[in-house]
Amino acid sequence: MTASLAITAVFVVAVSLRYGAQRLAGGAAVDQWYWRLYTKTVRSTGQFPPKLPQYLLDEHQWYPPVFPLILCAMPAAVVRAGASLSIALDLARLGLLLFAASYVGGGRIEALIIAGLVYATTPILVSYNSQLNPRALGALFLDAIGVLWLLGAFSGAHPAMWAAAVCLAAAVLLTHKMTTQLMAVLWLALGVARGGLVTWLALPAAVVLAWAVSGGFYGRVLRAHWDIVTFWNRNWRWLQANPVRESPIYGDAGYETPTRFYASGWPGVVRHVKYMFGFSPWAWLLPVAVLPIRPGIAGVVVCWGAAVLAFAVATIAVRPLRCLGSGYYYLYNAAFPVALAWALHPPSTAATAAVFAIAGLAALASIAAFLLRLSRLRKSPKADALAEVVTFLRAAPRGAVWCLPLLPSDRIACETDQPVLYGGHGYGFRLLEPIFPRITVPVSTICQRYDVRYIVTVDGYLPAAIKTELQIRESMRLGAYRILILAAVTKANTGHMVPCADASTAR
Repeated sequence: MTASLAITAVFVVAVSLRYGAQRLAGGAAVDQWYWRLYTKTVRSTGQFPPKLPQYLLDEHQWYPPVFPLILCAMPAAVVRAGASLSIALDLARLGLLLFAASYVGGGRIEALIIAGLVYATTPILVSYNSQLNPRALGALFLDAIGVLWLLGAFSGAHPAMWAAAVCLAAAVLLTHKMTTQLMAVLWLALGVARGGLVTWLALPAAVVLAWAVSGGFYGRVLRAHWDIVTFWNRNWRWLQANPVRESPIYGDAGYETPTRFYASGWPGVVRHVKYMFGFSPWAWLLPVAVLPIRPGIAGVVVCWGAAVLAFAVATIAVRPLRCLGSGYYYLYNAAFPVALAWALHPPSTAATAAVFAIAGLAALASIAAFLLRLSRLRKSPKADALAEVVTFLRAAPRGAVWCLPLLPSDRIACETDQPVLYGGHGYGFRLLEPIFPRITVPVSTICQRYDVRYIVTVDGYLPAAIKTELQIRESMRLGAYRILILAAVTKANTGHMVPCADASTAR
């Protein structure tokens, strides 16, 4: 098989899996609605970053600017196309991987095929890139830094390489926050392993460059980054919790949401193992193929992948690090060095070939399960019913909408232009804290404070205690959803407005 044929085959596999997931996702996952609204507002107002008054619980849109700037510079059809941009960026990562595999693998076709197939069938890449997201761009920049490090390990670190690495690091800082966290950890590990003044000064130089290039906007990005990290430092226990049933006001004593990310006891441990293995079987079965670690470039690649995986585990196992994001998301970044490590450690024995086959089958099974889940969600009655909710709210008198659960909030904000009781996109997490991840303030207080007119919910979600507090004027059903229309809040019936609790008091 020629190299061109091998590369073509790898890309066919990757494209087929990714676009299959995109089609099943319907082209508009949750984040898609936010980015549509964001770019539409920039185009109509000419202001960047935009003001999005539809989000009552966002104070500023201080998101890292590179990705939204790219979106705003592209035709609106690109944003409407959903995951196509994310898939294109992911395929660019695949192209960079094949270049690296060819370079460090001596041009062997076997290395190209193995690296490409491992990357193409990594489940988290297929699942996460079914939506429009900036993670792919941040990962591409970080992978390029890693390739520069590998080139430096081969031929020595030239000043031009360090300059390029600093520029790419500044691009990461201005693109994606979780990738920034991982990059800082990897750079620290490189500094400890390699030493040298240049190594230690490179990352601070990237911060200075990002600050200068952005005209000081990176200072706001840093502030927003600290905002979300401190928010989850207070609230990581309730990640993916039911905000009503685990509310200290309305919740059931001792209740724990089955889907809660940090579930207690062994069930929680088992869930983390499922997440970690299911999203990247290639990563966790790799040690069987690479032990003992070889010296030279192959060992450098393995250490790169191992450092990412160690950080992924640490953000779950070490409590003070849980505020840095759900650990399995870092498997997205591990895909590149893991695929390269497999290419440099081909299955040359019966045992390693068996491990390779098991990892491949596990990856394909995980992808199949994800695609099946997408298919079921697309056929769910809620999918069509939400369109009915949007149609109703688009024509309804203006008023704040509170979605319980919160999932439909972004679509309603984008498609109806009604204000929604939601946020968490840029800066202002203290505003979000009274309702997410748990309701910590009486709903009557919240509804009065924000003049909530509509509550979008589903049967069985709201307990009687909440319904009793609400001044429900009318209730109507639209498919799987129920819309509660509240009585207008007036000076006569609000009395003294009680402010929502400060974030520091909601533990």
